[in-house]
Amino acid sequence: MPLLIAIWTGCYSPGDFSADYNATVCDKIYECYDADVLEFVPNRGDDLESCYADRDEPTRADDDECAFDRKIAQTCVEETAGMACGDYTGGTNWPPSCDLVCGEVEE
Repeated sequence: MPLLIAIWTGCYSPGDFSADYNATVCDKIYECYDADVLEFVPNRGDDLESCYADRDEPTRADDDECAFDRKIAQTCVEETAGMACGDYTGGTNWPPSCDLVCGEVEE
């Protein structure tokens, strides 16, 4: 997975998070789904490398209404990468940190 060095340098941005999260999703798709199911998984590309290249999904972190928390974003990517395949494919036990990446923007 192409996690960016920005994770370790403290410069982790919403764009870094989106790229890392999308790459992590590609990794989990190709790690966890059987070949006969892969064709039905949306936004997966034809193989892992094309998934990396083609998956350019913005996340909520890219929204101006996001009070981005880089440490929680890093935790979200790490916890998503560490999910058991049964949890990932079943949509259960999703990392709660991923819901906390964006806080409310104070006015």
